[in-house]
Amino acid sequence: MISRYVILVTFSTLLCFCTCVLNSNLEINTTKEAISPCTSRQFRCGDNKCIPVSFVCDNEKDCLDGSDENPKICVGGSAENRTCNADEFRCTSGKCIPQRWQCDNEKDCSDGSDEDPQSCQKKTCSLDEFTCRSKEGECVPLTWMCDDNQDCSDGSDEKSCNETCRSDEFTCKNGKCIQLRWVCDSDNDCVDNSDEENCPVNDCPPEFQCKDKFCFPKKWRCDGEYDCSDGKDEQGCPKTNPKLSFCLSNEYECADRFTCIHKNWLCDGSKDCPDGSDESLENCQNITCRVDQFQCKDRSCIPGHLHCSGHPDCPDGSDEEECGTPVQECDTKTQFDCGDGQCIPLSQVCDGKQHCPNFEDEPSDKCGVNECHNNNGGCQHKCIDTPASYYCDCHQGYKLVNHTACKDIDECDIPGSCSQICINDRGGYKCECYPGYMRDPRNVTRCKAIEGHASLLFARRREIRKISLDHHEMTSIVNETNSATALDFVFRTGMIFWSDVTDKKIYKAPIDEGNERTTVISDDITTSDGLAVDWIYNHIYWTDTGRNTIELSNFDGKMRMVLIKDDVDEPRAIALNPMEGWMFWTDWGINPKIERAGMDGSHR
Repeated sequence: MISRYVILVTFSTLLCFCTCVLNSNLEINTTKEAISPCTSRQFRCGDNKCIPVSFVCDNEKDCLDGSDENPKICVGGSAENRTCNADEFRCTSGKCIPQRWQCDNEKDCSDGSDEDPQSCQKKTCSLDEFTCRSKEGECVPLTWMCDDNQDCSDGSDEKSCNETCRSDEFTCKNGKCIQLRWVCDSDNDCVDNSDEENCPVNDCPPEFQCKDKFCFPKKWRCDGEYDCSDGKDEQGCPKTNPKLSFCLSNEYECADRFTCIHKNWLCDGSKDCPDGSDESLENCQNITCRVDQFQCKDRSCIPGHLHCSGHPDCPDGSDEEECGTPVQECDTKTQFDCGDGQCIPLSQVCDGKQHCPNFEDEPSDKCGVNECHNNNGGCQHKCIDTPASYYCDCHQGYKLVNHTACKDIDECDIPGSCSQICINDRGGYKCECYPGYMRDPRNVTRCKAIEGHASLLFARRREIRKISLDHHEMTSIVNETNSATALDFVFRTGMIFWSDVTDKKIYKAPIDEGNERTTVISDDITTSDGLAVDWIYNHIYWTDTGRNTIELSNFDGKMRMVLIKDDVDEPRAIALNPMEGWMFWTDWGINPKIERAGMDGSHR
């Protein structure tokens, strides 16, 4: 079969030329679009559509004109007679799928023959796999046992674990393990609060004490950061003190004295401060909305496109007043259109009673007629008869084109369909994983590492913590930081990089010995709100809101270079795609935006 397709492709690329009859001239037709070529793994339909070669002669019409099932090319080569390759599994229907798709708990053959219980029971798990109990042939990696995630369909990989906490840990009532030093620290680390039960009464002079008895150094009082859960440490503080403000000159300081927003966001109809102080009447009494905004009756502003959107966006609902009635579109599957947007239920059509103004719902020539009996109504897949009409529909995994034809949905073009590798198939798709990963049995669109456990790193200004995504165990990586803000991690070397906006420096430290930090950048840096690492070429990238620059250096702080300095205003978050050579960043300036450029600063 494959050789037959190659021959067809070869024929389709033969050179040809055009001539004209006597007394006629040959001209170039500039109105026709060039036909995009199909790849060597594709077949060109009669309408120039490209489909996978594996779809040809499989007894299913994938070309709208049916040319993929043309008897002239399928003689002796129908799906029933097809021979699959050595690394493929042949479905009962004749379809060929990769051998690795057999017995993977997901039906890839339309007849389900790849998941036949009798065939799958013969499968045995390898030495580095765990055999699930209730279903023969179901295997998961040994490293997935006792990780708090049920990977076997019966959950047998999480039974008889009896895991206990280490000697330097505290066992919560819910079984969670936390560090001993987190017990009785007025922070609910166990989630069930068992680490804060039966704690001694704690007085903390000369330190500052919150209402919940939490103690911290007095220097943290009125420092612009909430350390008490009720915010007591930031109450009664001086209203304006330049030394305590984190905000820049073109930013507005919210009433909580910690959050900063751009001044352009002040009184724009959207509450950007956590306390909503940027939209208070005190600040917005004399505000006039921009030309691209709508001003509500209470003087607040909302984006102009929300005016008459069918949903009240002004606090007083004034944006939906004096709006014309929109023309209603009827749902052809459940409603009948009388004209001018008037819709009635299909049950009221052809019932012998007038429901539309001009008896449109009682057409004598269409009531009782099933259009689907005539050539399936012209529908490629399904024809659904309705009173006085009909409509076409498609099988799952297809979408309707031109009201009658069905086109395969390429789910791989939809972001998020698969976490790693996506393979489009007719009427569906398949997710696969890179080496070192397996599909998560609980969600086959996601991949899970065969070995090791995932952790999340995050900065809490005063420290950098790590939380296990499997056991929800939280540990402190770096202590006694002043204002740790942006961070990134190099998996290969186990090195953490972070910026400290108070110290005005960038540090690095091993993840296992985080307190042995090394200064990477200490000069000519103001406010680094964003940081990212290039793990391929060993570079760090950072934004500087104070200097309005994007810079890079190597992991030792050498080979420093300014990449972006023009037409940038308040660059903050930054992300890299080293595989493709792109960097992305947010700009919080007068004209907020997200930008992209090459990792060398070019092609911005």
